[in-house]
Amino acid sequence: MHLMDGAMLSRTLRTLVRFGHTPNSDWLVLLADESHYHLPDMDPEQLGNIAWSFGSLRYSPGQRWVSTAKEVVLQKLPTFTAKALVRALEGFAGLQVEPSVQWLGAVGHRVQQLLGCMTGQELLLCVHALEKLGLGPVPLLVRQLTMGSFATPTAAEAFAEKAAAA
Repeated sequence: MHLMDGAMLSRTLRTLVRFGHTPNSDWLVLLADESHYHLPDMDPEQLGNIAWSFGSLRYSPGQRWVSTAKEVVLQKLPTFTAKALVRALEGFAGLQVEPSVQWLGAVGHRVQQLLGCMTGQELLLCVHALEKLGLGPVPLLVRQLTMGSFATPTAAEAFAEKAAAA
């Protein structure tokens, strides 16, 4: 039996974190299990909020959760708003996720598509998260994004591969 739907889980955990409350470990295990079940049905905002919440708490919901969340993010990437994507990236960075080059390439491409919709703060948070996730150092990332270098997922993947090798 599932106690809450994905929207309720996302809102509950985000609210707790925003007000500085750290749930006990039993409750976090329950939230991780429940949210894993609902990840495929969550919309981008809910995915971003739940990833951000776990990342902010520095609580790893487990490799199975992380793998599923990364997969769902990729599937829904075209529908992510700037705000939802930034939250998801901050969450994954807080969880110290090590995404694949292909994942980083697809995300880097989506970030470039959303540049015109991002506030300055969102761009700063996004670039910082991408650096933590391994896409490259901040100055180089900003230059690549503003020059349109991630015009395709393949171009962003090539950049991610170079960053990983450096």
